[in-house]
Amino acid sequence: MRWGKMDKWLYADITHFSQFYQYLNEQDNIPGFADDITWDFVSNVNSITRNATLYGALESMKFADFAAWSEVRFSAMVKTAMTLAVTAIFKGINAVKIELTVNGLQVEAHYQDDEIQNVHKPLLQQLSKIHAANPQRRTIVFLSAPPGTGKSTLTSFWEYLSRHDPCLPEIQTLPMDGFHHYNSWLDTHNLRAYKGAPETFDVGKLAQNLRQIREGEGCWPQYDRQKHDPVEAAITVTAPIVIVEGNWLLRDDERWRALAAFCDYSLFIRAPANALRTRLVGRKLAGGLSRADAEAFYERTDGPNVRRVLETSRPGDLTLEMLESGEYRIA
Repeated sequence: MRWGKMDKWLYADITHFSQFYQYLNEQDNIPGFADDITWDFVSNVNSITRNATLYGALESMKFADFAAWSEVRFSAMVKTAMTLAVTAIFKGINAVKIELTVNGLQVEAHYQDDEIQNVHKPLLQQLSKIHAANPQRRTIVFLSAPPGTGKSTLTSFWEYLSRHDPCLPEIQTLPMDGFHHYNSWLDTHNLRAYKGAPETFDVGKLAQNLRQIREGEGCWPQYDRQKHDPVEAAITVTAPIVIVEGNWLLRDDERWRALAAFCDYSLFIRAPANALRTRLVGRKLAGGLSRADAEAFYERTDGPNVRRVLETSRPGDLTLEMLESGEYRIA
């Protein structure tokens, strides 16, 4: 990507993308430059990467006619996604791009240098201090947040930082998804359609595993996204600091509160509910669902879970705020 004439881009009206595209072609004599920008608009925003309608519009320019484009552009998801994409592009000059493996998939993550220096590294340094106070046993950190806040990508990024910066502690991420009840149990209790809700997790089994790994090496189950069931002992726990991530770790009811006995430090991510809706619906679209099915899944499962996490979670020791741009800051 070549960067230049950035001052000329900043006043572009993002709701008129076709005009913006044409403007770039007129203002820059580098072949393919506007196509590169078009690709960044799409590839920097997960929620529209595989949205065939919008992607086709940007790639083929079939909406160069404003009247036709206007039929698409007023979609709330499209407007939000376009705003996020523009933010990602204009901030991209100082962004660090990193290839991460998240839930078995390769993901290109983007983080601003000032965010890394002012949020992520200080947080990991704080975890190092906590562990240093009692190094004889493993330090367990809870990261709780609503669906759509990027927990898995974020913790994978923290693992990346810990491996590449000798000043940071070694950490390991342990997702909570492996403690889903098996589908056979969910079917017996008529809960399979609500998988992901707090009632669909085996909290007693989670407590038992936390007790084991606190005192020594152990194993951790992992959710198999092909079988849609847990796989026992899939992860070997070795790091001195582990970050257990999930939606319900700070849930304020008796069963989940009992897990606090195994937690040395807790984190919570807060985010605007409307931004989470955009991300979660977009995630289902990217997975191949129709818009109607994606919206229905949100209303049935993701939406209620977002509201329950935001409304029924206890405060963490530290709260991070995820902005609409996808950046994190300390609240």
